[in-house]
Amino acid sequence: MLTALYGSLAMLGLVAWPLIVNNPDPMANGDDGLGVLEIMLFGLLIWNLVVLGQIYRRTLDSNAVIGVLAALGYFIMSSLVYVSVLSWVAE
Repeated sequence: MLTALYGSLAMLGLVAWPLIVNNPDPMANGDDGLGVLEIMLFGLLIWNLVVLGQIYRRTLDSNAVIGVLAALGYFIMSSLVYVSVLSWVAE
């Protein structure tokens, strides 16, 4: 399971890397609309949740909904840890 998770996250990270580099700060220019890069990054987020959901589904031997919910929970928890560590370091 860990090999599949790390491998899929590495591959999706390599796909997302050029998009993140080309989109340094979307809020700096005051544009409130979604651009092509933001839509592509959102699509990669959804794709990431589906891929991780399939890995969790096969690991937990359950249906696809449970797998995607587990992937969504993982994403939310890792985002909360990331934000809390950044706020702790910034103080």
